[in-house]
Parts: sequence; structure tokens; C-alpha cells
Amino acid sequence: MFKGIQYLKKVNPVVRVYPGHLYGKKPSYSLSYLMQNDINFIIDKQDKS
Repeated sequence: MFKGIQYLKKVNPVVRVYPGHLYGKKPSYSLSYLMQNDINFIIDKQDKS
């Protein structure tokens, strides 16, 4: 998951994300929104312990 999110950070931030699952938030957020509000996009280093 970490590598996939790091890849998505390079994609144009106006792209909308439609997840294959739904855990509370509505689908179709822009990458720019997710990069500012989703903890998975805020983390830049992978813990390898």
C-alpha cells in the first residue's frame, strides 16, 4: 500500500480517486484533497521494523 500511495503522489492532483471499497467517506475525492487530509498520503517514510 505504501508504494502505491507514493506512486499516486506523482499523479496530477486533479485526478479523482474511486476506491474499490468504502469505509465511511464518500468516494471520488481528488488527489489534492487526499494529499492534504488522508493520513496515508501524509506519511512519507515507510517503517521497516
